Parts: sequence; structure tokens; C-alpha cells
Amino acid sequence: MAWWRNSLQNPTLLFCYATRTIFILQIIPLANSLSFDYPNFKNGDVKWEGDASILKGAIQVTSNTMDQNNNYSVGRVTSYKKMLLWDMNTGKLADFTTKFSFVVFSGKSYYGDGMAFFLADPNLPLLKNIREGGGLGLVDGKQVLNSTQPFVAVEFDTFHNKWDPQGGTHVGLNFNSMRSNITKQWLTDIQIWNVYNCSIEYNSSTLNLSVSFTTYNNVSKPVEEYISYKVDLRDYLPGKVILGFSAATGKLYEVHTLRSWSFNSSLQSDENTNEIKPVAAPPTSNPASENEHKIGLWVGIGIGVGLVLGLLGLICALLWKRSRDKKGELVFDLNMADEFPKGTGPKSFCYNELVSATNKFAEKLGQGGFGGVYKGYLKDLKSYVAIKRISKESRQGMKEYVTEVKVISQLRHRNLVQLIGWCHRKNDFLLIYEFMPNGSLDSHLYGVKSFLTWTVRYNIALGLASALLYLQEEWEQCVIHRDIKSSNIMLDSCFNAKLGDFGLARLVDHEKGSQTTRIAGTRGYIAPEYFTSGKATKESDIYSFGVVLLEIASGRKPVELEAEEGQITVVEWVWKLYGLGRFLEAADPKLCGEFDENQMERLVIVGLWCVHPDYSFRPSIRQVIQVLKFESALPILPEMMPVPTYLPPTIKALFSSVSSSFWGRSYFKGLNSYAAMKRISAGSAQSLKEYAEEVTIISQLRHMNLVKLAGWCHKKNDLFLIYEYMPNGSLDSCLFGGEKFLPWKVRYNVALGLASAWLYLQEECEKFVFHREIKSSNIMVDSNFSAKLGDFGLARQVDHEKGSQSSVGVGSEESDTFSFGVVLLEVATGRKAIHHKDMEGGVSLVEWAWEHHGLRNLLAAADPNLCAEFDVQQTECLLVVGLWCANPDCASRPL
Repeated sequence: MAWWRNSLQNPTLLFCYATRTIFILQIIPLANSLSFDYPNFKNGDVKWEGDASILKGAIQVTSNTMDQNNNYSVGRVTSYKKMLLWDMNTGKLADFTTKFSFVVFSGKSYYGDGMAFFLADPNLPLLKNIREGGGLGLVDGKQVLNSTQPFVAVEFDTFHNKWDPQGGTHVGLNFNSMRSNITKQWLTDIQIWNVYNCSIEYNSSTLNLSVSFTTYNNVSKPVEEYISYKVDLRDYLPGKVILGFSAATGKLYEVHTLRSWSFNSSLQSDENTNEIKPVAAPPTSNPASENEHKIGLWVGIGIGVGLVLGLLGLICALLWKRSRDKKGELVFDLNMADEFPKGTGPKSFCYNELVSATNKFAEKLGQGGFGGVYKGYLKDLKSYVAIKRISKESRQGMKEYVTEVKVISQLRHRNLVQLIGWCHRKNDFLLIYEFMPNGSLDSHLYGVKSFLTWTVRYNIALGLASALLYLQEEWEQCVIHRDIKSSNIMLDSCFNAKLGDFGLARLVDHEKGSQTTRIAGTRGYIAPEYFTSGKATKESDIYSFGVVLLEIASGRKPVELEAEEGQITVVEWVWKLYGLGRFLEAADPKLCGEFDENQMERLVIVGLWCVHPDYSFRPSIRQVIQVLKFESALPILPEMMPVPTYLPPTIKALFSSVSSSFWGRSYFKGLNSYAAMKRISAGSAQSLKEYAEEVTIISQLRHMNLVKLAGWCHKKNDLFLIYEYMPNGSLDSCLFGGEKFLPWKVRYNVALGLASAWLYLQEECEKFVFHREIKSSNIMVDSNFSAKLGDFGLARQVDHEKGSQSSVGVGSEESDTFSFGVVLLEVATGRKAIHHKDMEGGVSLVEWAWEHHGLRNLLAAADPNLCAEFDVQQTECLLVVGLWCANPDCASRPL
């Protein structure tokens, strides 16, 4: 092993060994068929382009927003490797099989256009700005019926175009045209979220292309259909092809989701093999000639050695002067090589190439603490780029430079600035990004660049939220950006938002969710708890995001030192207007009142929700998106901006008095507020195990509709749980106790709040939480009559993939659904789950409500105490959803 130790100490020798190894590996014959199996997807499995994006192990092939952003959406998913379809030398044709599952869905009555599996010429362009969705993203315009780029596709067509056969949705086989050579009706209901399976096989011997696919009959049961066609694919496609999926929409809304994909081909590619040629034998030596040349040989060796020694002495003298700098630079270069990602994606650029691209860094786009950003043009890419030039001595030094390359090179999302490459040379660090022609968001809000209309602003907010959802929930690790601000949000040619500058970003595991770091970020955007704890979290990024939302709505900078007292920060100023009920006055005066008031209301209130001083009350980014898309109700925030509170270090500091009752109200000096204390005997039905379970689970949960656990204590046989105090008590005391009357608006908001908490427990937590005791007495009502679910003593946590597969006795998603449905019926009817006045033994509320539904007299079930003062549509909706959740057949209950 001496040679190995020597090579480690000698980089030149190591390079020689590496070169020889690479050469040997390159001449070994390679022959591999294309084969893969992805039951779900993660970053790096496949290549997605256009509007495609990954979401919870599946790929959304087109945009999934139910607004104008979905119009004319195009997405493509392909294998990174090309397939050898047929050998152009031998003419041999491949057999192949592919299987995939997918969803095509629309919540609208009219939808389009569809999705296709395809094989195509590698030069098939990725389409942008299409004129119609009927080409499914493969072709457009005049190319639809006569493509000059070869392709073969199996289409799942959901919109009837003029060239399509009669009969609505269908499956077709297409060859260089969207007019199918053969079709079969596809029986399905796009308005129902069904998962479809498809298997495609090609037999090179019989030239038979066969497709089996899922349809759904009238009773929504899957049925397998079959279609086949005899075709020689050599007549339509080149030897090597790309393969994958393409989908598109026109003016109508439709979502296309790829859930799994496997592929296997038989033909092996040998294009990378090299023939190992025999080495010619050396000529035999002549002894006589050898003796004649001995003297000359020794003379030559002597002269050569002398020259080499002299040259080495000169080189050593020169190198000695630069040894310290060279040593540091060598170590730096080797470290950089180890740090940076290998393979596909961003690449290393030559420094001289960047000097030429920027005309010696002539046109500066911007300046920051790290250095300057310059505009350049790369001839190889035939596109403009933005080049960020960082000095090694700047505050964003080598560590931040390496971090940015490592982090952003792994990320793929349409609302993140794409890193094209990097370069480092001596003291220069350079990052090459896609060029953003419309600059940064702050330059439009406060600078002299073009004015942003309200529609553009709201789309920017949605795009930024989508990027943050990807970073916090959808990538393999949680990415904490730490510097979200308007100057780091770039705008492309269509004014789509793209988040950039990941120099301060950190990667943490999803279950960890935070990292202790030195304080980083920009004044006005830093969350208050970050200063105290030094921990960068998802919530601190949510705070910065909220500040940006307020900037977008108000056109005002985060901090304005010249403003009046109480209005210096945009957060204080907007919250004050919100408390006065005048939040619309926060709108940017440059909008001249031309904005959607409902959207403005949502943007302002969501912004304030995100900058709540107490991080535990801030929403998840998924909740933000739901509210901004009008899929969830607005939160009810306090009129005055709260003062942030933090738990004291020990439970002892909380106590000023202890109640001897099971539940009691006590005043805690440490919290400077009232709290509810639950006292449990260790020998009671709720034993130490349930006590520990409640503390373990609820201490990990953060949601505005869950009762907040302030602390706990156990001493001998006494177990205490300390919760935030709910002045309006429990829901059942309001509905049945006669203490307070709940008007309809409050009841409906209670139902929405409980649904939000339930969604959080089942889908948005790190683990799936079964509550197992959802009932009106466990739903507390705060001072604003907002619902908060409590009592997690019987709750259990399982992994999301297990979900409802939990064993009997642990609980299931469906059992919590039933309980939730019963509560909805109680809220609507004012009746208890079991009513004892009607007959001996009691009658079930669910049975009673079903009877009214059967008699088509459902509104008669509404609480008579409401005196008919309720919204008819909301009441009917609440009753129907309650019965849906309480369906005796658990398989028929909603998710």
C-alpha cells in the first residue's frame, strides 16, 4: 500500500493514477438496456420541464392552480437517459414495456385537454406560449396534424377538437399527428379524482403496439380496456429517442398528475464501446548494435540528468517564493471540487469565457454587500445570463458561495431562480444564473421600473408561496432560506416571481425543522424570536414572507425611519389599520383603487398572520396558499398586535396557586395571563401513559385551531397539564348548556376552524395524528369564539404512509371523520349526539338527520334556537357534509 500513501501525498501522481483508471474504464465495453421503476418520485429520478413540478412523491405535469395561471399550461416529464429503439447498423428493433399510473382531474364542468405518453426525436422542442392545448404539448399550430419532428404517442384526450372522433374522451395512438390512427372511448368522469393505470407493450417480432388502460363504468368501478395497432416504429422514429409524458391545457382547467412509472427495453446500446486493439510486439534487439550504442547512451543520460537537475533547481527557486499562496490556493481548489455537485445540472465555467460573455464585466445589473451582478451572453447557450461576482474577502465569502451552489443546484421549481453554473479563480467567485429581464421585485415597488398592476402582484404572491411550499415541505430536506426579501425575488419576462440568493440558506431534516445559526438576514424581515433563540426555522422564513406580502399590498418598505411613531415598520402600521377596520387604506396609493378588494383583504390579513409575533400562531405555508386561493376562511386576528411570549425555563416559575379540581382556572405570573389547568390522578382512567402521550403529541403541534399547551408538572401521584385559557369554555356548553347563544355566523366559523385543525392533524403534520376523541366537549372556544380542538390524551401518531392502515383499537382516519361529522350535525341542529327526550334508550342524532334527509326536509333539522336566522346554503352544506362524514360505510366517507 506504499504506492497509495505516496499518491495521496503527491497530487500529480494521484492524477496519473486517476487518468489511467479513467482510460481503462472508458475502453471497457458498455452494453445496457434502459430499465427503471419509480413507484413514486423524488428529485433526480426523472427530468421535468415547463410547468411540471413535484408534489408529495407525484409529479404535477401541468400547473394545478384553478385560475388564469392554468390556461395554456404545458409540462413534460422524460427519462434522463435516451432509449435505443432500433440499431441503424443491424436494423434490429427493441421490445419494450412501460407501466404508469396517473390522475386527470378537473373540478369544473368543462375541461381539457389531456395527457400523452410519447417516444420522440431527441430534438423535439419544449413548447412555450402555445395557441391551443389540443397538441398536448407535443406540437402546436400548423404542426398539430403534420409534425416535422417525429413522435409516436398514446394520448388520453379529454377535449373534443375538430380532428377528433365523435364520443368525447378517448385513448388514441398517434404517429406524427394529433389525428389518431386508432381510438377507443375512454369511459371516465374527470370531475372525480380517480387513479388510472396504463400498460403499453411493443413486440418487435409481430410489430404489435398494445395498450391496456383503466376506465370507470357507471358504478365507479375500474374496468380494463384494450387497444392495439400493428406498426413498424422504424418507419416513424430515429434510432435513439426520448420517452416520457406530455400534457397541456387550453382555456379550460385540468390537472394532470403522474404517480408512478416503470420502463424496460430489450435492445442493448453499444455506442459507447471501444474495441481493445492488440498491442504490437516490440522488435527483437541486436546484441552487436546494443554494444555499439552503450557509450552514446551513457553520455546522453549524463547530459539529460544535468539538464533536469538544473531545471528543477530553477523551478524550486521560483515556487519557493509563492509557496504559501499556492498552498492555500491548492487547498481551496481541492475543497471546492469536493464541495460542488457532480453530474447533470449546473456546471463549472471557464473564467475567460465569463470575461468574454460580460465584455469584461461592462454592464452591471446591481450591487450588494457581496459584490456586483453583471449581464452576460453565453454563445453556447444562446441566451443572456446574470453573473454574480463575489470577492473572496467580502462578507459573503467562500462558505456562502459554496452553500449557494450546493443548495440551489439540487432544487428544481419554476418559482426559483435557476443556477446555470459557477466559476472560481484565485480570489474571484462567480455564479451564473438565468437572466431575469424584469429585475427584482423591490425595483418595481420602490424604484423607477414599470408599475405592477394588482393582478401581477397577486400572482407574484402566489408564486412566492408556491416556492416556499416546495422548500419547506416538498423537497427531500427542509430548506431554510434565511433571507427572504423583495430584493431577492426576481421577475422573469412574464413577471412570474422567482426566489433567489441562497447564500445564507441551510438544509435541515423535516423532523428537525430548525438550526441554530448566527443571526443572518436583513433588518425589517427578521422574526423577533430569531434574535432571542438564534434558531432559524420555517416559522422565521414565514415571518419574512409575510413582510413581503405586506410590501406587495402597500407598496411600502419594511422600515421607514422618517415615519411617525408606531408607523416606522410596515407590520405595526398595517396591524394598526387592521384593528381600526380600515385595512384597505393600506393599499398602495399607486394602484389608484384598481384592485380586487377580496384579494387585497386576503393578502393583508395573511401577511399579518405570517408576521404574528408569536411564531406558534403563524400559519404553515400550505395554509397560506389555501387562504390566498379562497379555499379556506380568513383567520381572525387580534385587533391589537400581540406582544410575543416565551415559555419560562422551568415549570416551577408558572405556579402562583394550584386548583384542586379536575379542571380549574389559575393565574400564572410567568405567563402574565390566566391558564386552564388539568389535574389528573395517576391512578385514574387517564393514567401516566395517556398523560405522557398528551404531552408528547400536543407539544409538537402548532396550529391556531388547536389548544396550546403551556406546560406540565408531575409530583408523586398528581399530574398537571397547563393550557391556554379559553374564556368561552367548551362548544357543548355553548350549544346545550344555555350559557351562551351562538349565532349562525359563529357556528359556521367554528366548523371551518375545526376542519382546519383536522386537516393539519391528518395531512400537514410531520406524522399523521389520530385524535380518537373528537367531540363537542373537547372543542374549546376562545375570546373571539374561534374553535380550538383539545384533549389529546387518547391520540396516537403514525407515519403518513400507514394512515388508515392502523390496527383496530388505535383509531383510523375514517373513525375521526365520523366523529367530526357528528360534531358538524350538533353545530347545525343544536342537538346532542344521543338525544334522550324522544324515546326510551335515546335516538342517534345521525339517524335522526338521515331521516330528514330522506324526507327531503333537511333544513327542518336546523337548531330551532336560531329562529331561522341562518344562511340556507351554508346550513344545507353543513348538514350534508356532516351526514357524508358520518356515513355508516367508512369507505364512502370523505378524506
